[in-house]
Amino acid sequence: MKNLFALFFSLIIGHLAVSQNDEKTKVAREILEPKVTFELGLRAVGTQGDFRVRYPDGGMIGVGTAIIVPVSKNFPLDFGIDGAVYFMSGTESYTSFDPLESTSENQKFKTTVVGTMLPFHIVMRAYPLKHTQARFQPYAQALFGGKIFAVEEKTEFDIEDTKVKAFSKTKTNVNSSLSYGFGLGAKLRISTNNLLYLNFRVDQLFGEEVKYIDATQAKLDKEGNYTSVYHFSKTDILQIGIGLHLMIE
Repeated sequence: MKNLFALFFSLIIGHLAVSQNDEKTKVAREILEPKVTFELGLRAVGTQGDFRVRYPDGGMIGVGTAIIVPVSKNFPLDFGIDGAVYFMSGTESYTSFDPLESTSENQKFKTTVVGTMLPFHIVMRAYPLKHTQARFQPYAQALFGGKIFAVEEKTEFDIEDTKVKAFSKTKTNVNSSLSYGFGLGAKLRISTNNLLYLNFRVDQLFGEEVKYIDATQAKLDKEGNYTSVYHFSKTDILQIGIGLHLMIE
């Protein structure tokens, strides 16, 4: 009887062990099953090198998103696209002048420049622990694409000490530059269904030269003609992001 009980108990333990292994395998398959992943979060950049000299504010705030597609459940590389929108702070310049010597009416010349930066990249991302069930998944990525700069320049001439607006003109300049770089990040699973993660990333992005307006150095002659002053600089940035990583079946 004791031998039969021991055998029965051993069979129960063995069955439970097999069931647990099957459950772990099922969970692993659910985690590693190829899915389209969608990322959304807040981002910030710090300008570097020449870009920091020409854009003295030093940083920008924006939002970013990415769509990443795994190659397979075991292959460590994923591919996708990544984009963001950054809001560049405005720059204003004021100049008072007498446009014609025959008049005593002074005018105030005001130039306002506001802009938006839109980086977009193709992403290749590698997860070294993709084959495991780890809740914490670090990754490295390479990015290649470009940056678009849309800048609006508004010029106003006002007669001083009055509310009279003598002239107002707005023009938009759009420029682009090649962009490429690399990054490190990690995602932390925060749901029980293996679909929702907290995502953190840091990217070093190098950018080719781009032309943009410097509102503080606009030139104005006595005839009232003005000339916008442009600068050229590379567009290197350090990008930091935090947000949600959602895996969609």
